[in-house]
Amino acid sequence: MPENIIIDKVKVTLVFTGYGYLTLTDKALVWSKSATSYLAFGVLTTATDNHLYLPLSNISEVGTYTYFPGGGLTLRDKELKSYKIAFKHKKYFKVVYDYLKSHTGE
Repeated sequence: MPENIIIDKVKVTLVFTGYGYLTLTDKALVWSKSATSYLAFGVLTTATDNHLYLPLSNISEVGTYTYFPGGGLTLRDKELKSYKIAFKHKKYFKVVYDYLKSHTGE
């Protein structure tokens, strides 16, 4: 199985869940309350209080919302579940947003 390529890793807030680490790979968006490995998850969307694994192929919509100082990212998966992610720094928001807009079913 080919290894995932990490595009970006940043500390963010998953709205209504808390602070954690967001890792964007060429295959999935992964959020975890700790810096644990995203490789423990499978190919389906997995969401718990401490982890989120969202394959890029399951993302149906990528959008934004106003969040200062960095930026707010909104995602919707193919099961119509929505996620909001708050970034403290605009440069990290832009990298993740631009990559998702160009590499998902959007």
